[in-house]
Amino acid sequence: MMDYRKIPVLAVIDGVALFAFVAIGGDIHGGVRPAGVLRTALFLLPPWYVAAASFGLYREPSWRSFFRTWAVAVPVGIILRQLWVGRLFSRATLLFFVAALVLTLVFLLAGRWLADLAG
Repeated sequence: MMDYRKIPVLAVIDGVALFAFVAIGGDIHGGVRPAGVLRTALFLLPPWYVAAASFGLYREPSWRSFFRTWAVAVPVGIILRQLWVGRLFSRATLLFFVAALVLTLVFLLAGRWLADLAG
């Protein structure tokens, strides 16, 4: 059985931040449906945690490993999602790509800022 107390707090904060990005984006684009939010989150969260493990984000947290994780995971997640919905080569994908990069960074940094405030 997994000992959930050993999961780094930053890993949970990052997951919540990315999930919030997906949920708010779903709400802006036509309402939040739990299945849709979960499906979209499943394209973003696994690449985040794989990249985080690869760059040692939670073993030895640093801004360098954070930005590397973000720069790899978010584009991979977006590409996977756009492939799934069949819109990889649409004009909307470029706009979604830019917006997702900026907004995920805002959400992730906000989560870390709130965590820093909380101590």
